[in-house]
Amino acid sequence: MVKKKKSLFFDDKLRKFEKELLDYFVEVGLEKGRNDIDSHILGYLMLHQNLTQKQIRELSRELFIKNTKRGISNGSISAFLNGIYSKIGILKKDKVEGSNYLFEYSLSRHISRSTLESTKIGLRIVNDYISSVHQISNLLSKISSRDIIDLDFYNLFVKRMDEILKFTKSYKIIMEKSINYHEKNSNDKIPQDKSSITKNDEVPEKKTIDDIYSLEEELISETVKTPLFQFLKADYIRIMGYFITREKLTQKELKELTGFSIGHISQGLKKLLELELIQSYKEHGKRQSTYIMKSIGYSLMKRFLGAIQKSNAFKPNLIEIDEKLENRKKEWQDLNGYAQIKAFVEERIEMMNYFDFLEETMVIELIRLKE
Repeated sequence: MVKKKKSLFFDDKLRKFEKELLDYFVEVGLEKGRNDIDSHILGYLMLHQNLTQKQIRELSRELFIKNTKRGISNGSISAFLNGIYSKIGILKKDKVEGSNYLFEYSLSRHISRSTLESTKIGLRIVNDYISSVHQISNLLSKISSRDIIDLDFYNLFVKRMDEILKFTKSYKIIMEKSINYHEKNSNDKIPQDKSSITKNDEVPEKKTIDDIYSLEEELISETVKTPLFQFLKADYIRIMGYFITREKLTQKELKELTGFSIGHISQGLKKLLELELIQSYKEHGKRQSTYIMKSIGYSLMKRFLGAIQKSNAFKPNLIEIDEKLENRKKEWQDLNGYAQIKAFVEERIEMMNYFDFLEETMVIELIRLKE
């Protein structure tokens, strides 16, 4: 006989807290580049703790509303449940008691371990990108001066390559300090995965590329491919890539480089402006605006810092919710959802201590990148 569970939906008195916490979690996820579907499912699992695929679908019909669509498809739910979170051990799969075919899913309840594993993945991603940039930079340095047709672009490209390397190495420092923080503050002995956190910056040999514009395309391809910048759509990352290599561009120049329509480029520029990754200005005597990414490292680090600060800004709300739950404990503690919401809030408040540390570390690196 399958174990009987409480009602899937929380008590009406607690639904407002559930929605507020879920909205916060999804918003923070979007800032970090996680799509809204994954953020919703993660939020359901964090709040409800143990769910079957069918239950996730039922919750989404109530909580996931996009335009006129209600609910997340079974295909999307299945893709999430078999994706990266499962592979790195953050998402667990267990048979439902009394059933041979029904499974329920849960997240690791140890915040430090989950965040540590995510940070190790982040460090591996940074190392991979550093390796690719190093290789392109080395190939760039081997181009013979007699083969350089556009010396101004060559000199700018070399300068911008140095800037992107400076940023990625600064971000690597943040990841390494984060790992040290989690290992120091974890009560559990967490075995260190050397392959995850130590990786040589050297790159395996690839075919020689001796054309400067081909090297530019190689860098942009690696920039689109890395998960590091996936807070943007792939096409928008490509647009940002040309700002990384060329510093300043017009819409017309971007159309020639990318092949995208002016409308699509306009939307991409709007997003980059919104995130303060680029600025716009008008040159004297020209009608068309010029867009510029002045400092690669400062612009990107400021954007990552902004995402952390946005998360930290919710801390007073978490404390307020925690106080309300504590004040009504005698009245509400037996309501369906009380224990889950209380646990979620307490865990997020605990995680805010790490976010405070992360914000301080990022500020230090941001100052260095501005120098």
